[in-house]
Amino acid sequence: MTDKDIHQATGISPSTFHKWQTTEGGLPRWEKVAQFCAGLDIPVTAAAAALGISDRAREPEPEAFDDPDLLRLARRLRDPAVSEAEKQAIRHTIRLLARSTRTEVD
Repeated sequence: MTDKDIHQATGISPSTFHKWQTTEGGLPRWEKVAQFCAGLDIPVTAAAAALGISDRAREPEPEAFDDPDLLRLARRLRDPAVSEAEKQAIRHTIRLLARSTRTEVD
């Protein structure tokens, strides 16, 4: 991925994630790391391990939601009978929708 692709997927500026690569300025803010991971579909546990953060060693509990459409999507994403291609399509669509909402609000 290019810097531009990563920025579009995560909302994190290239200068920020380049600082992380050089460890310039110490550890990054956890909220930014979680945002970065969510945008790239990387488990936050992997980031915690890479950063040596043991007290953040597990992913936070997902927010509860009661929207029936979101519940159906969540069930499909957890269903082992659903193909990985379909799961990736669902995740991709959700990310696109999240980005379009983020730009409208920003």
